[in-house]
Amino acid sequence: FQSDITSFYRSLDCIVMPSKEDSFGMVALEGMALSKPVVVSSNAGASEIINDGENGFVFEMQPDAAKNLYKKLKNVIENKNNLEKLSENAFKTALNYSWERLYKDFMFNLP
Repeated sequence: FQSDITSFYRSLDCIVMPSKEDSFGMVALEGMALSKPVVVSSNAGASEIINDGENGFVFEMQPDAAKNLYKKLKNVIENKNNLEKLSENAFKTALNYSWERLYKDFMFNLP
């Protein structure tokens, strides 16, 4: 439990969501809104808004999820100088998503 989730997110270098299945983890978008790149599985819905290596990372679940996740995390650790640009791009991506946009996309795209 975190009493101040904003402060918690800001203390991290990146958000890791190794979900086996996930429709869309709001944790990813929340982290991105606080300028944190994310590392998500290819099965996570959030993988659809991640441009691998630009605003976060997507690791493949097959054939070896653990090894693929390891490679992405190793990249984050070994390239800390890229975190600032990844963080900036993550924030820019998050700006494109809001409840207002979701409502407009849903209401005005009905058949």
